[in-house]
Amino acid sequence: MTRAAAWGCPGRRTGAMALRGVVNGDIDEFAPGDPWLQEFWGRGSLFGISANTRGVTNWFASMPEFRATKSEVLAWAQHHFAQFPAPVQAVLERVDPERVLLNSIMETPTLTRYVRRRFVLVGDAAHAMSPNMGRGACEALVDGATLAQCLSDFPLDVALREYQRRRWGRSQAVRAASGVVRRIALNWP
Repeated sequence: MTRAAAWGCPGRRTGAMALRGVVNGDIDEFAPGDPWLQEFWGRGSLFGISANTRGVTNWFASMPEFRATKSEVLAWAQHHFAQFPAPVQAVLERVDPERVLLNSIMETPTLTRYVRRRFVLVGDAAHAMSPNMGRGACEALVDGATLAQCLSDFPLDVALREYQRRRWGRSQAVRAASGVVRRIALNWP
């Protein structure tokens, strides 16, 4: 809301959506030999499995966005991913629809500044990105820590310029790269 009000640029849809949740079971039950992450790309979609806590495994899927209820998208995913490798099938068999989230994947347009008058953008307000590199929350934490350090070390006007200098290029590069990975993974132009 701040970005839209002060910068005049709302987020934009990527044309993809994310379906994600958790299932009961350690990741070794689904992805033996890889204790952290497996991701499967194909047919304009991707499916991933990652470790959570003991006895719980994360899963996520991305596909072209279409208007449907969560139940309809989950049914589509179960049909669509039927030909994917066994770990995908094993996870989908355990999905509880009550433990599933469905979201449009949104990105910010390229911004040239994170500071404007009395407004400062951090996290998704500054650089919302596709989840394909797993860096969105990490970049938000780095923003917060960098802003706090700058505010501790410099007078306000200098601190805000320094925050801009330190964070803009790096975070915009990650945002752009994540979009490229999304397009490659989903085999989109």
